[in-house]
Amino acid sequence: MFPLGTYGRIMNGTMDKMMDSIMDSMMQMPLKDLAGISGVDTEKLGSGTMAQIMEIYDPAFKQRMSATTRTMMTDMMGLMTQFEPDIRDGLASAYAGRFDAKQLQEMNAFFATPTGKAYAADSYIIMMSPEVMNRMQALMPG
Repeated sequence: MFPLGTYGRIMNGTMDKMMDSIMDSMMQMPLKDLAGISGVDTEKLGSGTMAQIMEIYDPAFKQRMSATTRTMMTDMMGLMTQFEPDIRDGLASAYAGRFDAKQLQEMNAFFATPTGKAYAADSYIIMMSPEVMNRMQALMPG
């Protein structure tokens, strides 16, 4: 259900896209709204977005943030790969506590099929996909 290398696959190409989407959303936010979150008096602020302001002050900001995100995801991939065996042990315990032996045997039979293997390889990655993350992000108050 959680094949070796799953975290690497999640971090490589999925998380960085999600982080890019989050950053793009934040950068399109009017500075007035962002400042208001921290309690700043926003009455005298204009309607410029973070992206517009950063383009003036730091034209390379977007590229720098993208490089930073990629570096962070690469470093996190190594760290998460180290944690993966413990996560797999935790998942095994969780499944054993929720399903009886017959159910676990039936799951094993399914996961031995080509469709089961494909599902097991991608089920966690699908939860982090842009399609799912965009829907989750849309639920956040804006």
